[in-house]
Amino acid sequence: MEFRTLVNIKPFAKKMTYDSKVVSLGSCFSTEMGNRLLDRKYDVLLNPLGIAFNPMSIAMQIEKSLDLDFFKEDDFFCRDGIWRSFLLHSDFSGDLQKTIQIANNAIHDANEYLKKTDFLLLTFGSAFVYRHKEKNFVVANCHKEDANVFSREQVTVDEIISVYNSLMDRIISVNPNVCIVLTVSPIRHLRDGLDENCLSKATLRLAVNSLVKRYAGNVVYFPSYEIMIDDLRDYRFYAEDMTHPSSVAVDYIFEKFSDAVMSADQIAVMRRVEKIVEGLNHRMSDPQSANSKQFAAKLIMNMNELTGKYHVDFKREKMDLINRCGLEMV
Repeated sequence: MEFRTLVNIKPFAKKMTYDSKVVSLGSCFSTEMGNRLLDRKYDVLLNPLGIAFNPMSIAMQIEKSLDLDFFKEDDFFCRDGIWRSFLLHSDFSGDLQKTIQIANNAIHDANEYLKKTDFLLLTFGSAFVYRHKEKNFVVANCHKEDANVFSREQVTVDEIISVYNSLMDRIISVNPNVCIVLTVSPIRHLRDGLDENCLSKATLRLAVNSLVKRYAGNVVYFPSYEIMIDDLRDYRFYAEDMTHPSSVAVDYIFEKFSDAVMSADQIAVMRRVEKIVEGLNHRMSDPQSANSKQFAAKLIMNMNELTGKYHVDFKREKMDLINRCGLEMV
Protein backbone atom coordinates (compact mmCIF):
# COMPACT_ATOMS: atom_id res chain seq x y z
CA MET A 1 0.00 0.00 0.00
CA GLU A 2 1.26 3.48 -0.92
CA PHE A 3 0.89 5.97 1.93
CA ARG A 4 1.69 9.01 -0.22
CA THR A 5 0.06 10.89 -3.06
CA LEU A 6 2.69 10.77 -5.79
CA VAL A 7 2.65 13.45 -8.48
CA ASN A 8 2.88 12.11 -12.00
CA ILE A 9 5.47 14.17 -13.90
CA LYS A 10 5.72 13.72 -17.64
CA PRO A 11 9.33 13.81 -18.90
CA PHE A 12 10.16 16.88 -20.98
CA ALA A 13 10.80 16.37 -24.69
CA LYS A 14 13.85 18.63 -24.57
CA LYS A 15 16.67 17.45 -22.33
CA MET A 16 19.17 19.49 -20.36
CA THR A 17 22.88 18.73 -20.73
CA TYR A 18 26.10 20.48 -19.79
CA ASP A 19 25.97 22.22 -23.17
CA SER A 20 22.62 23.81 -22.25
CA LYS A 21 22.18 27.43 -21.29
CA VAL A 22 19.58 28.14 -18.61
CA VAL A 23 17.86 31.34 -17.44
CA SER A 24 15.95 31.15 -14.15
CA LEU A 25 13.69 34.05 -13.16
CA GLY A 26 11.06 34.67 -10.51
CA SER A 27 10.43 34.19 -6.82
CA CYS A 28 12.93 33.07 -4.20
CA PHE A 29 12.11 29.46 -5.06
CA SER A 30 13.63 30.09 -8.50
CA THR A 31 16.83 30.97 -6.66
CA GLU A 32 16.71 27.69 -4.73
CA MET A 33 16.40 25.67 -7.94
CA GLY A 34 18.83 27.82 -9.89
CA ASN A 35 21.49 27.55 -7.20
CA ARG A 36 21.22 23.78 -7.25
CA LEU A 37 21.90 23.83 -10.98
CA LEU A 38 24.80 26.25 -10.49
CA ASP A 39 26.25 24.08 -7.71
CA ARG A 40 26.27 21.21 -10.20
CA LYS A 41 28.14 23.35 -12.74
CA TYR A 42 25.34 24.10 -15.20
CA ASP A 43 25.46 27.34 -17.18
CA VAL A 44 22.73 29.37 -15.45
CA LEU A 45 21.84 33.05 -15.46
CA LEU A 46 19.94 33.39 -12.18
CA ASN A 47 17.62 36.32 -11.53
CA PRO A 48 19.91 38.92 -13.13
CA LEU A 49 17.55 41.75 -12.11
CA GLY A 50 16.77 40.25 -8.73
CA ILE A 51 13.96 38.20 -7.26
CA ALA A 52 10.44 39.07 -8.42
CA PHE A 53 7.38 37.40 -6.92
CA ASN A 54 4.53 38.35 -9.23
CA PRO A 55 4.20 37.43 -12.92
CA MET A 56 3.83 41.07 -14.02
CA SER A 57 7.21 42.09 -12.59
CA ILE A 58 8.82 38.99 -14.08
CA ALA A 59 7.36 39.94 -17.46
CA MET A 60 8.69 43.49 -17.02
CA GLN A 61 12.20 42.12 -16.43
CA ILE A 62 12.04 40.04 -19.59
CA GLU A 63 10.63 42.89 -21.69
CA LYS A 64 13.30 45.33 -20.52
CA SER A 65 15.97 42.75 -21.29
CA LEU A 66 14.65 41.94 -24.77
CA ASP A 67 14.29 45.65 -25.59
CA LEU A 68 17.63 46.64 -24.02
CA ASP A 69 15.52 49.21 -22.17
CA PHE A 70 18.20 50.46 -19.82
CA PHE A 71 17.55 52.05 -16.43
CA LYS A 72 17.77 55.82 -16.06
CA GLU A 73 18.16 58.12 -13.11
CA ASP A 74 14.44 58.80 -12.87
CA ASP A 75 13.81 55.07 -12.30
CA PHE A 76 15.41 55.49 -8.86
CA PHE A 77 14.58 57.28 -5.62
CA CYS A 78 16.76 58.16 -2.66
CA ARG A 79 16.07 57.39 0.98
CA ASP A 80 18.62 57.80 3.77
CA GLY A 81 21.33 58.43 1.19
CA ILE A 82 20.72 55.12 -0.59
CA TRP A 83 19.32 54.93 -4.12
CA ARG A 84 16.75 52.25 -4.97
CA SER A 85 14.28 51.42 -7.72
CA PHE A 86 10.75 50.09 -7.34
CA LEU A 87 11.48 47.99 -10.45
CA LEU A 88 14.41 46.21 -8.82
CA HIS A 89 15.22 44.03 -5.84
CA SER A 90 16.98 45.63 -2.87
CA ASP A 91 20.22 43.98 -4.05
CA PHE A 92 20.34 46.89 -6.49
CA SER A 93 20.85 49.78 -4.10
CA GLY A 94 23.59 52.20 -3.12
CA ASP A 95 25.39 54.88 -5.11
CA LEU A 96 23.15 56.04 -7.96
CA GLN A 97 25.51 55.84 -10.93
CA LYS A 98 27.12 52.61 -9.79
CA THR A 99 23.72 50.98 -9.19
CA ILE A 100 22.45 52.08 -12.61
CA GLN A 101 25.56 50.62 -14.24
CA ILE A 102 25.19 47.29 -12.42
CA ALA A 103 21.50 47.06 -13.34
CA ASN A 104 22.16 47.91 -16.99
CA ASN A 105 24.96 45.37 -17.18
CA ALA A 106 22.42 42.83 -15.92
CA ILE A 107 19.98 43.84 -18.68
CA HIS A 108 22.71 43.35 -21.26
CA ASP A 109 23.60 39.91 -19.88
CA ALA A 110 19.94 38.87 -19.81
CA ASN A 111 19.46 40.04 -23.40
CA GLU A 112 22.35 37.88 -24.57
CA TYR A 113 21.17 34.82 -22.65
CA LEU A 114 17.51 35.10 -23.67
CA LYS A 115 18.47 35.02 -27.35
CA LYS A 116 20.24 31.68 -27.04
CA THR A 117 19.08 30.01 -23.84
CA ASP A 118 17.89 26.42 -24.11
CA PHE A 119 15.71 26.61 -20.99
CA LEU A 120 13.85 29.56 -19.50
CA LEU A 121 12.56 28.71 -16.03
CA LEU A 122 9.85 31.06 -14.73
CA THR A 123 8.62 30.69 -11.15
CA PHE A 124 5.47 32.60 -10.21
CA GLY A 125 5.08 33.27 -6.49
CA SER A 126 1.94 35.35 -6.02
CA ALA A 127 -0.90 36.83 -8.05
CA PHE A 128 -1.03 39.79 -5.67
CA VAL A 129 0.79 42.91 -6.81
CA TYR A 130 1.51 46.33 -5.37
CA ARG A 131 0.84 49.28 -7.66
CA HIS A 132 2.49 52.65 -7.12
CA LYS A 133 -0.50 54.98 -6.83
CA GLU A 134 1.15 58.15 -8.10
CA LYS A 135 3.10 56.61 -10.99
CA ASN A 136 0.59 53.83 -11.78
CA PHE A 137 2.90 50.87 -12.29
CA VAL A 138 3.32 47.50 -10.60
CA VAL A 139 6.42 47.44 -8.41
CA ALA A 140 8.83 44.55 -8.04
CA ASN A 141 9.74 45.65 -4.52
CA CYS A 142 8.15 48.10 -2.08
CA HIS A 143 11.46 48.75 -0.27
CA LYS A 144 9.56 49.22 3.01
CA GLU A 145 8.00 52.47 1.83
CA ASP A 146 4.79 53.64 3.50
CA ALA A 147 1.87 51.36 2.65
CA ASN A 148 -0.17 54.39 1.56
CA VAL A 149 2.13 54.78 -1.45
CA PHE A 150 0.74 51.58 -2.98
CA SER A 151 -2.53 49.88 -3.76
CA ARG A 152 -2.67 46.12 -3.33
CA GLU A 153 -4.37 44.27 -6.18
CA GLN A 154 -4.87 40.73 -7.36
CA VAL A 155 -4.19 40.31 -11.07
CA THR A 156 -6.68 38.13 -12.91
CA VAL A 157 -6.10 35.01 -14.95
CA ASP A 158 -6.96 36.93 -18.12
CA GLU A 159 -4.53 39.74 -17.29
CA ILE A 160 -1.67 37.28 -16.83
CA ILE A 161 -2.56 35.42 -20.02
CA SER A 162 -2.76 38.65 -22.02
CA VAL A 163 0.69 39.81 -20.90
CA TYR A 164 2.30 36.42 -21.40
CA ASN A 165 0.71 35.66 -24.77
CA SER A 166 2.50 38.71 -26.12
CA LEU A 167 5.67 37.91 -24.21
CA MET A 168 5.80 34.25 -25.27
CA ASP A 169 5.37 35.27 -28.91
CA ARG A 170 8.34 37.62 -28.59
CA ILE A 171 10.58 35.13 -26.80
CA ILE A 172 9.84 32.33 -29.26
CA SER A 173 10.35 34.61 -32.27
CA VAL A 174 13.82 35.49 -30.95
CA ASN A 175 14.63 31.95 -29.76
CA PRO A 176 12.42 29.39 -31.57
CA ASN A 177 13.92 26.32 -29.87
CA VAL A 178 13.65 27.54 -26.29
CA CYS A 179 11.91 25.36 -23.70
CA ILE A 180 10.01 27.61 -21.30
CA VAL A 181 9.35 25.86 -17.99
CA LEU A 182 6.58 27.42 -15.91
CA THR A 183 6.11 26.56 -12.27
CA VAL A 184 4.21 27.92 -9.27
CA SER A 185 6.26 28.47 -6.15
CA PRO A 186 5.39 26.10 -3.28
CA ILE A 187 6.12 28.86 -0.77
CA ARG A 188 2.96 29.93 1.04
CA HIS A 189 2.38 33.69 1.34
CA LEU A 190 0.70 33.68 4.73
CA ARG A 191 0.73 37.45 5.12
CA ASP A 192 -2.02 37.33 2.47
CA GLY A 193 -3.97 34.90 4.65
CA LEU A 194 -4.51 31.25 3.82
CA ASP A 195 -7.69 31.93 1.87
CA GLU A 196 -6.08 34.58 -0.33
CA ASN A 197 -2.94 32.48 -0.73
CA CYS A 198 -5.11 29.69 -2.14
CA LEU A 199 -6.85 32.11 -4.52
CA SER A 200 -3.48 33.49 -5.58
CA LYS A 201 -1.98 30.09 -6.34
CA ALA A 202 -5.14 29.02 -8.17
CA THR A 203 -5.00 32.16 -10.33
CA LEU A 204 -1.39 31.46 -11.24
CA ARG A 205 -2.11 27.81 -11.95
CA LEU A 206 -5.04 28.60 -14.26
CA ALA A 207 -3.00 31.15 -16.19
CA VAL A 208 -0.09 28.74 -16.54
CA ASN A 209 -2.40 25.98 -17.75
CA SER A 210 -3.70 28.21 -20.53
CA LEU A 211 -0.18 29.17 -21.62
CA VAL A 212 0.98 25.55 -21.67
CA LYS A 213 -1.95 24.61 -23.90
CA ARG A 214 -1.42 27.50 -26.30
CA TYR A 215 2.35 27.10 -26.62
CA ALA A 216 2.57 23.32 -26.33
CA GLY A 217 5.65 23.14 -28.54
CA ASN A 218 7.71 25.46 -26.34
CA VAL A 219 6.07 25.72 -22.91
CA VAL A 220 5.83 23.01 -20.25
CA TYR A 221 4.67 22.94 -16.65
CA PHE A 222 6.66 21.56 -13.73
CA PRO A 223 4.50 20.87 -10.65
CA SER A 224 6.65 22.24 -7.81
CA TYR A 225 3.54 23.39 -5.95
CA GLU A 226 1.73 20.06 -6.28
CA ILE A 227 4.79 18.10 -5.16
CA MET A 228 4.99 20.19 -2.01
CA ILE A 229 1.33 20.17 -0.99
CA ASP A 230 0.49 16.60 -2.02
CA ASP A 231 3.58 14.40 -2.19
CA LEU A 232 5.33 16.17 0.73
CA ARG A 233 2.17 16.81 2.74
CA ASP A 234 3.81 17.07 6.16
CA TYR A 235 5.18 19.92 8.28
CA ARG A 236 8.49 18.09 8.64
CA PHE A 237 9.17 19.18 5.06
CA TYR A 238 8.80 22.86 5.94
CA ALA A 239 11.39 25.23 7.35
CA GLU A 240 10.94 26.75 10.80
CA ASP A 241 8.71 29.53 9.46
CA MET A 242 6.22 26.88 8.26
CA THR A 243 5.89 28.62 4.89
CA HIS A 244 9.12 27.83 3.04
CA PRO A 245 10.06 24.28 2.00
CA SER A 246 12.93 22.81 4.00
CA SER A 247 16.23 22.11 2.27
CA VAL A 248 15.27 18.42 2.21
CA ALA A 249 12.03 19.30 0.41
CA VAL A 250 13.78 21.52 -2.13
CA ASP A 251 16.34 18.77 -2.76
CA TYR A 252 13.48 16.35 -3.40
CA ILE A 253 11.74 18.75 -5.78
CA PHE A 254 15.04 19.33 -7.58
CA GLU A 255 15.46 15.57 -7.91
CA LYS A 256 12.02 15.32 -9.51
CA PHE A 257 12.89 18.23 -11.80
CA SER A 258 16.11 16.50 -12.83
CA ASP A 259 14.21 13.31 -13.63
CA ALA A 260 11.89 15.30 -15.91
CA VAL A 261 14.43 17.49 -17.70
CA MET A 262 17.48 15.20 -17.87
CA SER A 263 18.16 11.80 -19.35
CA ALA A 264 19.36 8.95 -17.13
CA ASP A 265 22.83 9.27 -18.67
CA GLN A 266 22.92 12.99 -17.91
CA ILE A 267 21.89 12.40 -14.30
CA ALA A 268 24.73 9.88 -14.00
CA VAL A 269 27.18 12.53 -15.21
CA MET A 270 25.69 15.03 -12.76
CA ARG A 271 26.25 12.56 -9.90
CA ARG A 272 29.96 12.46 -10.85
CA VAL A 273 30.02 16.26 -10.81
CA GLU A 274 28.42 16.23 -7.35
CA LYS A 275 31.22 13.98 -6.06
CA ILE A 276 33.84 16.35 -7.44
CA VAL A 277 32.08 19.35 -5.87
CA GLU A 278 31.96 17.45 -2.56
CA GLY A 279 35.71 16.92 -2.86
CA LEU A 280 36.27 20.59 -3.65
CA ASN A 281 34.35 21.53 -0.50
CA HIS A 282 36.61 19.31 1.61
CA ARG A 283 38.78 21.47 3.84
CA MET A 284 42.47 20.58 3.60
CA SER A 285 44.33 21.26 6.85
CA ASP A 286 47.64 21.54 4.96
CA PRO A 287 47.15 22.13 1.21
CA GLN A 288 50.89 21.85 0.58
CA SER A 289 51.22 18.35 2.09
CA ALA A 290 51.86 15.31 -0.09
CA ASN A 291 48.44 13.84 0.75
CA SER A 292 46.66 17.08 -0.15
CA LYS A 293 48.55 17.35 -3.44
CA GLN A 294 47.66 13.76 -4.29
CA PHE A 295 44.01 14.42 -3.41
CA ALA A 296 43.98 17.60 -5.52
CA ALA A 297 45.68 15.91 -8.47
CA LYS A 298 43.02 13.18 -8.51
CA LEU A 299 40.25 15.78 -8.40
CA ILE A 300 41.84 17.65 -11.30
CA MET A 301 42.15 14.43 -13.29
CA ASN A 302 38.42 13.75 -12.78
CA MET A 303 37.58 17.35 -13.69
CA ASN A 304 39.61 17.13 -16.89
CA GLU A 305 37.77 13.95 -17.88
CA LEU A 306 34.33 15.51 -17.38
CA THR A 307 35.40 18.69 -19.15
CA GLY A 308 36.69 16.74 -22.13
CA LYS A 309 33.69 14.41 -22.45
CA TYR A 310 30.79 16.56 -21.30
CA HIS A 311 32.04 20.17 -21.39
CA VAL A 312 31.65 20.73 -17.65
CA ASP A 313 33.37 24.02 -16.80
CA PHE A 314 35.82 23.58 -13.92
CA LYS A 315 38.34 26.28 -14.93
CA ARG A 316 37.97 28.37 -11.78
CA GLU A 317 38.05 25.37 -9.44
CA LYS A 318 41.12 23.91 -11.14
CA MET A 319 43.07 27.16 -10.87
CA ASP A 320 42.13 27.48 -7.21
CA LEU A 321 43.38 23.96 -6.45
CA ILE A 322 46.59 24.49 -8.41
CA ASN A 323 47.32 27.73 -6.56
CA ARG A 324 46.40 26.41 -3.10
CA CYS A 325 48.34 23.17 -3.41
CA GLY A 326 51.29 24.48 -5.39
CA LEU A 327 50.71 22.12 -8.31
CA GLU A 328 51.99 22.52 -11.83
CA MET A 329 49.52 23.55 -14.51
CA VAL A 330 47.70 20.51 -15.94
